[in-house]
Amino acid sequence: MTTEDRAQMAQGIALILLAAAVLQFGASLATAVMPVFGLAALVLVRYTMMAASHTALSVRLVPRITDRRQLWWGVLLAVPLLAMNVSIYLAFARIGVGMAVSIEMLGPTLLGAISSPHRRGWAYAALGLVGMVLLTGPTLSTDALGIAFAAIAGLSWAFYLLANRAAGRRLPGLVPSAMASLTGLVVLIPIALVLGTAQPLTWPVLLIGLAAGVLSSALPYALDVLAMRRVPMHVASTLQSSHPIAAVLFGAIVLGERLTPVELVGVALICTATTLVVRSARRQPRACSTQSQTRVSSEDSEAGERADGS
Repeated sequence: MTTEDRAQMAQGIALILLAAAVLQFGASLATAVMPVFGLAALVLVRYTMMAASHTALSVRLVPRITDRRQLWWGVLLAVPLLAMNVSIYLAFARIGVGMAVSIEMLGPTLLGAISSPHRRGWAYAALGLVGMVLLTGPTLSTDALGIAFAAIAGLSWAFYLLANRAAGRRLPGLVPSAMASLTGLVVLIPIALVLGTAQPLTWPVLLIGLAAGVLSSALPYALDVLAMRRVPMHVASTLQSSHPIAAVLFGAIVLGERLTPVELVGVALICTATTLVVRSARRQPRACSTQSQTRVSSEDSEAGERADGS
């Protein structure tokens, strides 16, 4: 690995960790005002902030796209992104931010195990499942529906990582997330207009909702797009293990959530499992690792040709 590769890797890791902290703080703020907004209106606010910022930053890059058919990759990214947003907030409402994000983390962990060339990656993923049992109870008695919503969010997260990487290789800058957010707005606006808000909005609540939209969507997803161009898939998916830690921290600070000692052990096991998965995956052959680190700065014009030829 060259000095430039190491620098790019370090930047990518820093971006992923920053995105986790920002997203979970924003998620805690959003959960605090969800009883007033309602689910549809709250997700709409998030998407509106994301679409406004990412589209503004992406307009100048559209002329660089030689094959407009590549824009469909941004539309594809909208599917797991919308599923992840809706299901995780449904989980927040039932089991809390810390527990929901910890269960959701099993999606990227499973992706890391699949991406790993070593069989022990599956053993590490099983360790994560043990952590979930400790977190939710052996009979999943905490709240079966809330756990199911968190699990759906986890699977959507894994597909989001795959789609984000594919779209990021074919589209420059924040075009993938801009396309995904605009597509999401097309779906959300009619639903939000029909359902409205759960309660009348006040200015303080509205401002908190807008801040949550920036922190939990616009900013972290921009950081994700940039990070996915700098680190291999198995590293990116595993570094998402910082999300449960951030969720537990901000859930306690913002929402007053408290996990029991056994539940905290479950969170620790899930984070440990994801760390072990990445340590195992990083031992893959050097050629594979080098290939995954190819710079997108030169791929923006070449990715379309590779896609056409595949």
